[in-house]
Amino acid sequence: MQPCAHLNPETLDLFGRIGGEEFALLMPETDFDLAERVAERCRNALETTPVAIGDHTLRVTTSAGLASFREQDSLKSLIARADAALFSAKAAGRNRVAIAAKDSFGADSKTDVSGD
Repeated sequence: MQPCAHLNPETLDLFGRIGGEEFALLMPETDFDLAERVAERCRNALETTPVAIGDHTLRVTTSAGLASFREQDSLKSLIARADAALFSAKAAGRNRVAIAAKDSFGADSKTDVSGD
């Protein structure tokens, strides 16, 4: 995840591994459009950064789920919506950012998938 570490240091308030091969970026002071751009830049940086292991070079891709914090959210419910968007990204072909879309009340209601 090192290619993502310095993409937008002023917005990456908390970055860490949350289990297995899953990582989280929490950006509480960042608007949704910027968060989407950061996620896409991170996805692209990982895709275009070769990983050397001994005599072998690996290409890495990533899928991401993006959700916006709502006033009634707990950390658990926020992560659950982001996780659902992540599974949508994987189902749509991987190597993409999926967004938990907002309904007219500002609540995440469905998932839109964007990517290559």
